[in-house]
Amino acid sequence: MEYADIHTTYTLFKYYDPRQDRTFLSLVPQAEVEGDLETFYETIKLTIMFIMTGLLLLLVMSVYFSYKPIYNLSRKIGRIGETEDDAKGFKNRDANEIDLIELAFDRLGSVNAQMQETISEQRVQLMDLLLSKLLAWERVEDTDIKWLSRFLNEDRYCAFTVHGLVLDNVKRELLIKDIYKKHRSRVALIDMPYEKHSVFILALSQHTDRDSLIQDIEQHLKSIVTGEIKIGIGNLVNNIKEIRTSYLNSLSVLETDGKVEYYDDLLKNLSSIEKYPAQEVLSFLNNMKSGNKEGALEDLKKIEDHISENVLSILVERYISYIILDSYIKTVNKMNIPDDRENINSILEFNRFSELREILIPKINKVCDWAARVKEKEKNKLNESIISYVDKHFTDYNLSLLQMAGHFNLSIYALSRLFKEIVGVGFKEYVTGKRIELAKHLLITTEKKVGDIAVEVGFGSSSNFIRAFKANCGVSPAKYKA
Repeated sequence: MEYADIHTTYTLFKYYDPRQDRTFLSLVPQAEVEGDLETFYETIKLTIMFIMTGLLLLLVMSVYFSYKPIYNLSRKIGRIGETEDDAKGFKNRDANEIDLIELAFDRLGSVNAQMQETISEQRVQLMDLLLSKLLAWERVEDTDIKWLSRFLNEDRYCAFTVHGLVLDNVKRELLIKDIYKKHRSRVALIDMPYEKHSVFILALSQHTDRDSLIQDIEQHLKSIVTGEIKIGIGNLVNNIKEIRTSYLNSLSVLETDGKVEYYDDLLKNLSSIEKYPAQEVLSFLNNMKSGNKEGALEDLKKIEDHISENVLSILVERYISYIILDSYIKTVNKMNIPDDRENINSILEFNRFSELREILIPKINKVCDWAARVKEKEKNKLNESIISYVDKHFTDYNLSLLQMAGHFNLSIYALSRLFKEIVGVGFKEYVTGKRIELAKHLLITTEKKVGDIAVEVGFGSSSNFIRAFKANCGVSPAKYKA
């Protein structure tokens, strides 16, 4: 309750204490009460303001420390974008940080896609290299064999050789993709540059019909290839390390009259002759044609061992020997080798195959040496043609491995591998070196501008030229000229 006198207004507070059974009265000036309340409210207000200010500072600091990395990242992206010709989106200095970061992530996705494509291409290139080594009977490490088996990931393998195949790299890729899409089987197309034929390596599962797959490939080739092609199909093997055997057997049937021939059928026909060493004879003839003297003589010894162990009748032995001799003579005639034909009658003077073998050994040495010389001559001719083509066209800005592969009817993988074997360095390094050497000559001997020289030697732009020149010479073209 309130109480007032003439000068002061009071507030009366009443409190009853039941334990003491007493009532207490307190008389407080109203101005004092109002002052205490006002002080309390001011204290509360100041406390709230202090807390809000602290929270606001914490929020500002949190935003600052959170935003600073974004700001630094955006500045770095902006600086990178200014130096890269292909980062068009980064050239806008008015773009905000979020836009720059979004553009960076878009570019990162593009780079990642390019990286995945590069990795995939390198895997195919490695597969091509390993398969080429296996076909050429070169040493391949066990770790590489395991990788190749995992990459192909099938149970059976087969090689078939195509003579007269002319396909550019685009058609090659489409053919392989179509085969995989239809049959779910991996197919590798390996060029044998010095042998003048190409080899399809088929990786087949237990559920894949080899004959159906080969028929589809044959039909596809006929629809896109102009001119006549000839196909020899090797036998199935269960290990990728044995693919050379299938390849050699496919070569054995290329000499037949039919356009497409299976080694299995050829072997079956030859094996119809009692005790005839069909597989050894086919291997012998193929090694002789390729100039492999050691292989041919080894096969000839295997033929002799087979006959001595399995043929009991002298008449049958002589019959088989005459068939083998006939195959030898036909093979030599097809190779157009100037054989010692005036003494052909002396070859016929034998009773046992061991005598025929002794007669044939010097002739086989001669045939193999001749075949090896022809092969080496053709190899050198192709190598010289490749180098000559590059030396003639290296100033052409559009010169590329793909363009050259089409010109020489090779895959880019085969040409890349072949070029490095010939020169010792890769195609790109060789062409860049030729262009730099010409540019150095022009910088010293002429008054042409750097930009004009860049275009003349094949770099296409000054920026590409300056970057390549610095990387190779350590100084800029302008400093080199001075």
